[in-house]
Amino acid sequence: MKFHAILLLFTWVCNVEAVKFYGGIPVPGRRVPALRYFEYYLDSCSKPNDKNNAFDELNMLLRRLGTEEIAEKTLNNMYFAVDDIDIKQLMGRWLTVVDSPFVHKQYCAVNYYKLNEESKYTANFVTQQTSRNSEQVVTYEGFGNKVGPDPGSVFIHTGNPADPCPFIPVKVGPVNKPYNQFEYVIMTTPLKTPTVVLARDATVFKKKYRPEVEDYLTRFNYMNPVSLLNQPLHFLNVSNCNTYQHFDYDLGLDD
Repeated sequence: MKFHAILLLFTWVCNVEAVKFYGGIPVPGRRVPALRYFEYYLDSCSKPNDKNNAFDELNMLLRRLGTEEIAEKTLNNMYFAVDDIDIKQLMGRWLTVVDSPFVHKQYCAVNYYKLNEESKYTANFVTQQTSRNSEQVVTYEGFGNKVGPDPGSVFIHTGNPADPCPFIPVKVGPVNKPYNQFEYVIMTTPLKTPTVVLARDATVFKKKYRPEVEDYLTRFNYMNPVSLLNQPLHFLNVSNCNTYQHFDYDLGLDD
């Protein structure tokens, strides 16, 4: 039963060939053992000061992967929907359009990614998220890095205390023109919770991309993930958010 649950939880990662670890830092060029990849992910988490159920469950499940064979099977199925990510196309302004309100008690969240440095295989960037929380505007600052050319090599730390572990992009939308940016990105963790979907334009997303994103999230068990946390996803109604300057309206949930 535990084996089955773990496989369900990890039905979506990439094959991380062309990466090697030296002192915990992945370097392109050699294959990483699957167990080592998951260990690196867990080590990338910021252990929370308070009890954090998501961190505890992630720690338990990743440590119980057990054999390289099981880890390899899960790894080979995690990132089937995403290829090498052009980090420049991930930069810029994003609006959160799908989220779990049980994890992130916020609305009208706007995210900004700004590139610091980039090389052939690696990159690092800063992140900022601004949202409303009750009657206050809250800002979290974080960072992201790309540690290789393969899927699964982008780690995004939001800086939000609710997110002790980094998000990893598992699916991106088409590239818009003339801005040369992804239209949307689906990001998650090995528990499939929390999962968020970011979009460049809420109206365009709803008209053009919501059906394919909803199909993906439903077919691969993101809407109600196999997790003790029981934190279902919601498509957010962002039509009343003044996302460019102020956060004066409640976000609400789509029906």
